[in-house]
Amino acid sequence: MAYQRILVAFDKSETACHALKMAIDLVDAQEAQGEIRLVSIMPSMEEAYAYGGVADETLAGSAVFDSEIIGNLQNIASDKEMEAIKKVADPYIKDRKNVSIEIAYGTSPAVGILAYAENNACDLIVMGNRGLGALRGALGSVSYSVLRSSPVPVLILK
Repeated sequence: MAYQRILVAFDKSETACHALKMAIDLVDAQEAQGEIRLVSIMPSMEEAYAYGGVADETLAGSAVFDSEIIGNLQNIASDKEMEAIKKVADPYIKDRKNVSIEIAYGTSPAVGILAYAENNACDLIVMGNRGLGALRGALGSVSYSVLRSSPVPVLILK
């Protein structure tokens, strides 16, 4: 089966780099050209502030954050994350035209990965597994959540 759009969940870890290399190998082995979306999930600052009650003047006291300030903070954080991703991923992607790097937002990494895959018609999710969750030695909590809830195939690499 040829995969047209592969999402690689990327957190800059060694296992995420291994997942990126595997996705590149998968695309290179196909006769049909596929694309790779290298995606890092960040928390949405606006949702975090709203959820935490900081946006509510009664709970925050005199510290009220407006959406413009939160948006500017989000952009600064996204720019720094993008620079860090490029630094780690560049040795793998070099001048490949079929790899894009994107920042997506979610209330958790698993939710962000699944939402991105659905909203962008990805037909495979490739991700590394660090096994740092409650099932130590088995799947990590993010890997397990994505695997359990994904409507598309998931390839998890150690």
